[in-house]
Amino acid sequence: MEAAAAIYTPTPSDEEAARFGLTVEEASGPPVQVWPDNMPAVELFSDLATQWRRAGMAGAVTGLDYAAIPAVFALRGVPKKQWSALFSDLRVMEDAAIGLINKK
Repeated sequence: MEAAAAIYTPTPSDEEAARFGLTVEEASGPPVQVWPDNMPAVELFSDLATQWRRAGMAGAVTGLDYAAIPAVFALRGVPKKQWSALFSDLRVMEDAAIGLINKK
């Protein structure tokens, strides 16, 4: 979930960081560490960054377009036996990102 949050948390501007006496690097916080076992899910989630579904007049994000997921799995060469586990991981990251995206 931290990786999803890091992807969808905007980096502060120089001015915003300076208001607190910080550099952008300091204000951005520590880098997120991803365990090697979780890296495939983070990479797939990043690949799907343009596949958000929106609804309503305000364009609130409702979730990822699941129809795009098999194509990304195939392009990445993910064996079908891993799809179910990776899909579950993507859903956890999706849930974390939805709140952050709609908060903006």
